[in-house]
Amino acid sequence: MTDLISFLSLVPLGAALVLLWVQNLDQARSLSSMADSLDELQLLQLRRRRDQYRKDLKLLDPLLWLSARSGTSLELISILSSSSAPSWVNLRAADGSRLVVSPLSPRLLRAAEGHRVKLLGRLGSANEPLLGRNPRQIVVSTSSLHDQEWFDLEAAEVGRQLSLPWDNVARLYFYLIRGKTGA
Repeated sequence: MTDLISFLSLVPLGAALVLLWVQNLDQARSLSSMADSLDELQLLQLRRRRDQYRKDLKLLDPLLWLSARSGTSLELISILSSSSAPSWVNLRAADGSRLVVSPLSPRLLRAAEGHRVKLLGRLGSANEPLLGRNPRQIVVSTSSLHDQEWFDLEAAEVGRQLSLPWDNVARLYFYLIRGKTGA
């Protein structure tokens, strides 16, 4: 008889546990749904902020922006040359240095430059290489989305102004080639 009573007391306890488990599952689904809704709201707000910021980018000066992102205090004065495939721009600084900016890593840019020199033949060997003649004197730095939230939008606008395909750029490499007078 005591076994029957103890068994009958376990049945309501088991039913209560099952009921709690079902309610916890329902609450977990509700919380997950709320988290998804909040993520969507945050993405919508971010998209609106980025769209508003994109409207204000028309006033961006490409040479000043590239100088600021390069991490140097160079005063960039002119564009020497540029290429869209592979994508790079070669800039002259006031102190005689050059700054090459590209979304290509050093290894990929050197490979692309080697291919370009092969295509030009003797004429290519007469001109100064894009990354200079002494690769050990090149100072390479990067700027990316890790550094600034608006980097990709600004890079796309600078690329548009310089006729370069930098629409989906998340990182740019800056190659500083010191001039003969630059130290």
